Amino acid sequence: KTAYEIRNCDWSSDVCSSDLEALAEFEKAIAADPDHPGGWVNRGMARASMGDREGAVDDFSRAIELGATDGLVFYNRAVAFSITGEKKSADEDYQVACRLGVPQGCLGLTDITAYVSDAF
Repeated sequence: KTAYEIRNCDWSSDVCSSDLEALAEFEKAIAADPDHPGGWVNRGMARASMGDREGAVDDFSRAIELGATDGLVFYNRAVAFSITGEKKSADEDYQVACRLGVPQGCLGLTDITAYVSDAF
């Protein structure tokens, strides 16, 4: 198993009962296996959940640099970009997410604005 698999917190269980605990676990996963995109994605989700949109963008971007190809990574980064006001970057990521099969990404930046306020 990779360090990510060993240290992964399951969002649907009580393994990590808080965002802070989850963040700490994902930081351990990243430290143990910094080249695995999964730790970066999950830390990005924890950061977004805690209101750290810029940190979330950084983590999602690092995951993509490391080869993450899941459309949800691009979609989640697009949502974070939208909230931080980076509309051009958000639109580009929504388009990639759509091409990778994420239906919400296909809504596009214009139609997604109302949805974004509830997403994170």
